Amino acid sequence: MACEYGSTTVPLARCAELFGYSPDEAAKRAVRAALPVPAFRCGSQKSPWLVNVEDLADYIESQRRQALQEWQRVNGATHRLS
Repeated sequence: MACEYGSTTVPLARCAELFGYSPDEAAKRAVRAALPVPAFRCGSQKSPWLVNVEDLADYIESQRRQALQEWQRVNGATHRLS
């Protein structure tokens, strides 16, 4: 994940769509701590919102596992989690 974004932090505006939000909506939710991962700012209140790449990776993995479970339920197939 860090290779894709080139840092241990990702601007929220770049990953907002992974949560199903526009960058503006994601920023509004970040203010209320209403995102599926913690978001933070470094510096002033005008600094961009950031997300830790490990938190983002955990969220994506959680979504993958949920999708796999649903797929297995529908298809009755077994697939080993990696």
